[in-house]
Amino acid sequence: MKNQPHQPRKFYNPVATVLISVGLFFAAQFIASAIFIIIALGAGWDDAQLQSWVKSTSVPQFVFILVADAIIFYGVRYFLKRKQYTLKDIGLSMPRLSDAGRAILAYMVYVVAFIIITYVAKIIAPSLDLEQEQQIGFETGKGAIDIILAGIGLVILPPIVEEILSRGFMYTGLRKYMKILPSAIITSIFFAVAHLQFGNGAPLLWVAAIDTFVLSLVLVYLRETTGKLAASMLLHGIKNAVAFSILFIFI
Repeated sequence: MKNQPHQPRKFYNPVATVLISVGLFFAAQFIASAIFIIIALGAGWDDAQLQSWVKSTSVPQFVFILVADAIIFYGVRYFLKRKQYTLKDIGLSMPRLSDAGRAILAYMVYVVAFIIITYVAKIIAPSLDLEQEQQIGFETGKGAIDIILAGIGLVILPPIVEEILSRGFMYTGLRKYMKILPSAIITSIFFAVAHLQFGNGAPLLWVAAIDTFVLSLVLVYLRETTGKLAASMLLHGIKNAVAFSILFIFI
């Protein structure tokens, strides 16, 4: 009996890839938020007491990020497994020294590109507020525990999990069917929208959306040219480490 020819694995089509990515992101936010509501109900707290707890320590924000990122990570693994793919297939690998070098150079490119694009955006839309501050949830305390939790919750977890979801799952899926440019733009729009900060009652954070859109294009370039996620994770980590340093060291 002759061996059957190997059948190539089919990934999700572009629409399904985008819907799964968006669904995982928002489901993770919803479930993580629901946990805090359950905690408040179980403790008999009202909304004011819950808000007081959230603002008094970095622990709630860290737990929120940990839960949301865990949902995204295992969600991606689940959907990959359904198509007989692994995290390695979407670029996950151990970083090399060359990845660090690429990430540092790419960070410089990102900074220059962001300055130029925001300058142009301000000319086109004079009402754009470049002074909007992104609420990262770790502004409440600067004790040793707060700094450790913020370091993990800002510099380590998001660069790993967000790259697995965005430049890993979404971009890899889109590139199975599309060219680089549309894949990069769709992925970057998703990444930017995810950083608009919905639902906190404040105006949408358009400057953060521009920032993350530009960053995503550079991250996609690293993903495309290296074939892996390591360099993009390192660049993402460098970017977040700068924000972390400004918040906890220089201010």
